[in-house]
Amino acid sequence: MLGTCLNAGCSFAVILSVCSVSIAMLGTPHSLAYCLANLIVIISNPDERQSLLNRQVNAIFNRCWLPLRNVANVGLLEYGSVRCTFCTKELTNSSTRVNQCALYGKAHRFRYAVLFTLSAPCIVKSQHMNRKLRLTLIASFASLHISLTTSVFSQETKIDDIVLADFFELHQRGLHPKWQLSGLPDRKTPLTRFEPVQVDGESVLSLRTQASYGVLTHRWQGRAPTFLNWRWRLDQSLLNADIKIKAGDDAALKVCVMFDQPQADIPFLQRATLVLARRSTAQDLPNATLCYLWDSRYPTGTHGANPYTDRVRFLVLEGTESAKGQWVQQRRRIADDFALLFGQESKIMPPIIAVAVGADSDNTRGSSLGYLTRLSWQP
Repeated sequence: MLGTCLNAGCSFAVILSVCSVSIAMLGTPHSLAYCLANLIVIISNPDERQSLLNRQVNAIFNRCWLPLRNVANVGLLEYGSVRCTFCTKELTNSSTRVNQCALYGKAHRFRYAVLFTLSAPCIVKSQHMNRKLRLTLIASFASLHISLTTSVFSQETKIDDIVLADFFELHQRGLHPKWQLSGLPDRKTPLTRFEPVQVDGESVLSLRTQASYGVLTHRWQGRAPTFLNWRWRLDQSLLNADIKIKAGDDAALKVCVMFDQPQADIPFLQRATLVLARRSTAQDLPNATLCYLWDSRYPTGTHGANPYTDRVRFLVLEGTESAKGQWVQQRRRIADDFALLFGQESKIMPPIIAVAVGADSDNTRGSSLGYLTRLSWQP
């Protein structure tokens, strides 16, 4: 009786596995037809069963194990047009992680969880092993399948995990808790004023400086979409600002992206200076920061390193030719700009750990006024 149950269990596992593999691999309207064809072959022609199982195992190996091995070896995809290791979808983001593929969501993970867990009995069935070991392995794979599918459904992506929070909470004047306000370590310099205001019928963030310094930082974990979008407008500029010298290092408007750049990619002297700066300021300074600026001294496209530290680099998006008092839409491919400013150090874009907006006039003792809104990620 036990032997009959074992054989029946194995046969059912094999049939279920072949169906699951067929559906997971094809993912097309023809999946059901192909699945039924496999069932007919298994049921009506036992001689073809092993051949079919071998083909399924080879398909699993070629479509899954090899790509996963390549992912483990490569880790991050290098610059250029590449294809997702899992679904072969072309990725235009130069320097994207494998899991930044638009299809790599709940459904994509579940598809391969099913493929691995339910195809395992196929592999077990095709090997020469005793019945007890086969039953143990099938039970193990069944348990793994349950745990994986449960974890996939329990990790359903939330909206808060893939978008940047609004600057202010709805119907309140206070900052959203995900946006943290910070100033200079000395705590003596006044903070820039960040306030919600109505401009042209839209609720926007006002950034006003008066010999002050301030940054709003939004921490980030996990993958980041390809583009960062926002709208900004400058009404009052800093006439004495000069972003290339310490005495003039002020910005009336800036949007920054911070990266967890590998320590090994940072030149030795800069790495040592960064360690000292972290100890002296008691702040967790990022390894690399890219800042987009609205500047009134240099033309659009000007880029370079911050005069205080090479770990912060700037790119002027709106320069001397930009008119004040007008809204400007920005859409930046972060990977391309990282390659421009940090590409000589890192061949691949490291994970993004934070996004920040700010304005400061502490060096020039001036005043400025700007607005920013609709800051968001886009694939």
